[in-house]
Amino acid sequence: MNPRLVDTGTSLIDFYSNGGDVGAARLIFDDLSVKSTTTWTTIIAASVNTGKSEISLQLLRNMLETDVVPDNYVVSSILGACSSLEYLEGGKEIHAYVL
Repeated sequence: MNPRLVDTGTSLIDFYSNGGDVGAARLIFDDLSVKSTTTWTTIIAASVNTGKSEISLQLLRNMLETDVVPDNYVVSSILGACSSLEYLEGGKEIHAYVL
């Protein structure tokens, strides 16, 4: 894994999502061959922060299928997504995952 490439990709995802272009951020994310915890966290948080909570839940599912472990920020973001969707069962699943 080239850490500089992952860091650059993550920075671009953050840049585009902060500018409101989550579509461009997602394209960059999808094109990365290696994704770190920070990369996943950045795209999941961007999805939640722009009201795309359902997409953030799918991203978490995809993340869990890899060897990347969600950090506390991802869990916090996903709980917010579950709340905005009134998805109580999903919130319970995330809580159980944390425990």
